[in-house]
Amino acid sequence: MELKFRNLNADEIEVRVGNVAKDKTWISLLLYQNSRVAMDLLDEVVGKENWKREHSRDNANCTISIWDKEKQQWVGKEDTGVESFSDKEKGLASDSFKRSAVNWGIGRSLYSAPNIYLYGNSDQLKNVKYSVKEIGYDENDKINRLVITDFKGNVVFTYPKANTNNKPQNTYQKPVQQAPKLISEAQRKRLFAIANGNNEVVKRVLERHEYEKTEQIKIIDYEKICDEIEAEINL
Repeated sequence: MELKFRNLNADEIEVRVGNVAKDKTWISLLLYQNSRVAMDLLDEVVGKENWKREHSRDNANCTISIWDKEKQQWVGKEDTGVESFSDKEKGLASDSFKRSAVNWGIGRSLYSAPNIYLYGNSDQLKNVKYSVKEIGYDENDKINRLVITDFKGNVVFTYPKANTNNKPQNTYQKPVQQAPKLISEAQRKRLFAIANGNNEVVKRVLERHEYEKTEQIKIIDYEKICDEIEAEINL
């Protein structure tokens, strides 16, 4: 049985707030699918009568089974979910179902999304509804184009940024300081301590702030960079 589930369209993807900076200067956004989209894709590809879902362990686990005509048997894939904050029982069933759907390839491309950060007052940013306006995929089903807007239709994030080696861009500007001071050697060591020695994470965050090396980091950006490194390490 060979199945190919298409990638999700922009209007099938939802956006929610991920991490919020401790200093309230930025938030991160995450892309996800809801369970109805996964059900629709199963109906679309295999037919309504050719798949089923079964929950166990009080909805913590979900198995999605698809009928294999060649083998004349059900083929199942299982995964475990986590509780939601609002309706724990319903949220657990939904999450385990969506995770099981990912095992079949439904919505798996969302894991290739770039890191999405918006800069500004996090108390305001986290209460805004965001949506995916455009999305594109390469030949390996990885996201290669992404445009996110707010509820007014304003573009708040684009990927890739034009002519900058595919670096993510957001439209919220970071604060600037005249004649900025640079961080100390002790502060540089703290960055790597937060990253647990993961130089790739440090490099990625620095590139997002348009720094080539830690010696160039300005004091005004220091705490923000520390928070972003910590957020990526804890993802």
